[in-house]
Amino acid sequence: MNYIIFAICLNFITADVFKQDVHLIESLQNRLIRTGKWKAYLKMKDVMLVTAKYQVLDGVPETINNYEASTLTTNITVGTPPQAFVTLLDTGSANFWIPDSTCGRTLIDCPTFCSEEPMYCKSGVCKESCCGSFIGKKPPPANKNPCDLKSKFHSAKSSSYVANGMQFSIYYPYGSTRGFLGQETVKIFGNSGKSLTIPGTVFGQARTIPETFKTSRADGILGLAFTSLAIDNVVPPIIHAINKKLLDSPIFTVHLNSLTGTGKAGIITYGGLDDDNCQSDVNYIDLTIATWFQFKLDSVTAGFSGSRTAVQAISDTANSFITGPQAVTDSIAKSLGATFDPEYHLYTIDCKRAVADIVITIFGIKYAIKSENMIRNHGAFCALEIISADFGGIGYTWILGTPFMRSYCHVYDLGNKRIGFATPKTQ
Repeated sequence: MNYIIFAICLNFITADVFKQDVHLIESLQNRLIRTGKWKAYLKMKDVMLVTAKYQVLDGVPETINNYEASTLTTNITVGTPPQAFVTLLDTGSANFWIPDSTCGRTLIDCPTFCSEEPMYCKSGVCKESCCGSFIGKKPPPANKNPCDLKSKFHSAKSSSYVANGMQFSIYYPYGSTRGFLGQETVKIFGNSGKSLTIPGTVFGQARTIPETFKTSRADGILGLAFTSLAIDNVVPPIIHAINKKLLDSPIFTVHLNSLTGTGKAGIITYGGLDDDNCQSDVNYIDLTIATWFQFKLDSVTAGFSGSRTAVQAISDTANSFITGPQAVTDSIAKSLGATFDPEYHLYTIDCKRAVADIVITIFGIKYAIKSENMIRNHGAFCALEIISADFGGIGYTWILGTPFMRSYCHVYDLGNKRIGFATPKTQ
């Protein structure tokens, strides 16, 4: 009897709420714009998208993100003793991966067309290391490898590591992450000194990462979506923690500060609501599909422009934009006084221009995004953080990224398969 009481008490005290700082890093897009290399990158990106189309036709899984505009990171550790990593927070994917100690010892990841079509090598679109005999040059030295500047996981240094044996591949529009799976203890260190310890977490040990990921300050990706979206049906770390009853509630809350430079971006709260930063009144809407956090969106407008047609949307922490159909984004941008720049693929606008709110209506409730959360200063020019994209019938029409999250707290309810929005206490 005493043992049963002790076990019940132990289970009670181990379930908790953990708050952790979210950090803002400079995105690949902002860095390339700042250094004058964005236009050249876009030209290469257009060609590399051909690879993604081939992969979809071949039935190979592909994520929705290419992470070129991702800015939100968090710190985690893996193993015993702990090895530290910086990971991008991504509610648009479900896998957790970090570079393995063997990352970079295999061939650098190359699009298939680089070894099949000489024109891409001769034009400079493909990296020299991917072109082989087409240009008659040797592979670049080791310090050119995308993995070299990353923190890497050393399984031999961890007493809690368990080999899995399965291989994994995750394809992006510009390359892929490939490697093998392992099982480890993952720790998320809370701001109050408490840590969320998740033993037995299955994760990806990457041996190859995309070339364009090498300049990111993040080491890997922490997928926060549902298991049904995960490659190889791997259970994501937070869902694994929920299954092990390590959290008070099967939810996590994201609160972001207004648009600023790099540094602390906000707070992510695992296992509960963020009572410190968010109002207690949360407006929930059921998810239409529990893979991504997908839900019905009533309208997106700015003044008299925009769309009032009900469509599907997803919430994505790894996307720095409000992304939607071009006809609608063109209409909204024009009404705000912005002009599409075909070289930058952005809607540029006068940095000092006063603009109307962009209003997103969900389940009959209007959410306003003000200009301070919608206009980014790139130095030489300013641009709206709204872009167009055609998702090709994938199931949703809009992606609501960080401009919306900077305006409202987001509550991701994994247990009840719903998402909630709350007004922040300070705006």
